[in-house]
Amino acid sequence: MLSHIPKSTMSHHWRILRDSGVVWQRQMGREYRLSLRRDDLDYRFPGLLDSILAPLTIDALTHNMIVAYNGEGQKVEI
Repeated sequence: MLSHIPKSTMSHHWRILRDSGVVWQRQMGREYRLSLRRDDLDYRFPGLLDSILAPLTIDALTHNMIVAYNGEGQKVEI
């Protein structure tokens, strides 16, 4: 998805997000999966993520990418 960005740069940014509590990470085999800590962020900053992510549902290309990334074509909660 972001093949033009060096792996070291991505690792640095993921670490910043992990350390700041925005995402959590779990290991699956040799890969790591990151997930947004939505409940924690909504509790601490009510409405912030909704206001940031709402425009993504309007853009058809972005919405289709989210659905494709979700894997099963089901509706994605944003």
